[in-house]
Amino acid sequence: MPPAPLTAFRVAAFNCAATMLESQSFINRELASVEAAKPHQQAIKRVCEAFLSNWFDIGTELDELSELGLPDYSPTVHLRVERIHQWLGEHLPELHDLVTALSSAAKDDPQCTSAYILVAESATNVLAAFASVAEAREQYLEAYAREGGA
Repeated sequence: MPPAPLTAFRVAAFNCAATMLESQSFINRELASVEAAKPHQQAIKRVCEAFLSNWFDIGTELDELSELGLPDYSPTVHLRVERIHQWLGEHLPELHDLVTALSSAAKDDPQCTSAYILVAESATNVLAAFASVAEAREQYLEAYAREGGA
């Protein structure tokens, strides 16, 4: 039997936040060994800091969601699901812009290729994890509507 939609969402959200944390840690470890212009390095560090910050916020929110003791389809739980989803996606446009900028830089300067690969690989992992969250959210919202929450 598949997990309840809220459980599936919580697991996907935790995994996505963990992927963001792992990605920022990996990028930060490897950044010193790759060539990138100072503005690109600063942008990389900003995205990594945002992912780290999200880890703590989302972890806290998931813990609180578990401790609420409310039915899965209560309006309060629904709002928290939406908040967690929003927070997980909050910095994806910045990540996309960064990957795009590094891709352009790598075309102009082959020394930037390793920075592009480093960030693009991590971005792929983050986007795949976020896609799982989006899918779990949709399943939760469908169940929420069926259960009379909408």
